[in-house]
Amino acid sequence: MIRASSTAMTDSTASNGNHVDADAAPDAMLAMLTGMTSTALLTTQTRPRSASNSHEAPFDGEREANILSTALVIPNSFFEQAIEESRNVVPPPAVNDDHLFAFSNTSKGALPSWRTLLQSPLGSFLSGVQSQYPFIQLAGHKGNFISGQGGIIYKKSSALEKAAYEALMQDSLKDMVPLYFKTVSLEDENDGMVEYLELQDLLGGFVNPSVMDVKMGLRTFLESEVTKTKRRMDLLGKMMKLEPDEPTEEEKEKGITKLRYMIFREKLSSTNTLGLRIEAIKLADEAPQNKFQRVKMRSDVFKLLESFFPPSDADLKRTVRNKIIQRLNSLRQKLVDSHFFKNHELIGSSLLFIYDSTGKVGVWMIDFGKTSPVEHELAHDLPWRLGTQEDGYLIGLDNLVTMIGEC
Repeated sequence: MIRASSTAMTDSTASNGNHVDADAAPDAMLAMLTGMTSTALLTTQTRPRSASNSHEAPFDGEREANILSTALVIPNSFFEQAIEESRNVVPPPAVNDDHLFAFSNTSKGALPSWRTLLQSPLGSFLSGVQSQYPFIQLAGHKGNFISGQGGIIYKKSSALEKAAYEALMQDSLKDMVPLYFKTVSLEDENDGMVEYLELQDLLGGFVNPSVMDVKMGLRTFLESEVTKTKRRMDLLGKMMKLEPDEPTEEEKEKGITKLRYMIFREKLSSTNTLGLRIEAIKLADEAPQNKFQRVKMRSDVFKLLESFFPPSDADLKRTVRNKIIQRLNSLRQKLVDSHFFKNHELIGSSLLFIYDSTGKVGVWMIDFGKTSPVEHELAHDLPWRLGTQEDGYLIGLDNLVTMIGEC
């Protein structure tokens, strides 16, 4: 049971001089605290009175004692500031869900607003999870995410990704992916309802983290996307904009197929050769870097990986590197044993790497919007040929472990 009251306390004495007895019944305690300068959230539980306690009346089988088990004190100034600020605040999107949202004041040099300050204690009290850093989106379509409250985020739903997360929550890979809780419906700017996936915020618990997104596999397109054999001049134009000398004379005259264009595009990066591509890197206190689409050579990929690790602290670098390798080795074993992995092609999926200055490290599989079930088991360590549906995920993972070990 959660109760609320106003209070201000120093040790066991209230600000008006009233002594607060820690052994007092919660109702009496709340009465003493009423009218003071802060709000207390109190959690109480019940237990039978013990007949052996000489200070209590004999237990008759019906009487119970209320025990104060948890208390959270929030200064009333937070609420006063909230009322003042809310007069000029645009209302947040309507949420058909019981979770709270966080709205952070991100203006440079500004003091933390009531939204930031109130977010953490309430979120921690209700869920046990405290977000210590704003949500970071390194790659993907902008607007697909909404920062949540109490260690969660909301990602715009798709049929494939929703099905993937539902299956993963029952698979041995569950601890290698963000936890998926449920779907919620949010109102968009056109007053329409949009379905979002409620997911674990992987940044929760990290302090000013460094983050890296690595796209896995030998291709980033589904076979179903390249089945048409029609030649297209618009795709030829895109190819020539990237590499004017790439198309043949016949292709310049007739255009190119979607398959031809997609294979060409994959060869511009390390996807086609290493089975991985670094999408973006954000180091602590620095702006994100994501202009890596043309990084192709192994030596250049290695330099990017090396730049992700702390440059000036050898001990921290060693700790982070070793923990990442340990996590990747654990992931590989779980992938081999996973029913989900054997029976899905993982296209466009990434590994998200996170660490902070305390040496805390995390690596998770993310982005399952193009992860599709297959009718036959896949090896994931074979070159791709049209019709095989092989994705080369393990080829990329093995190359990643090797290069990080060399950092």
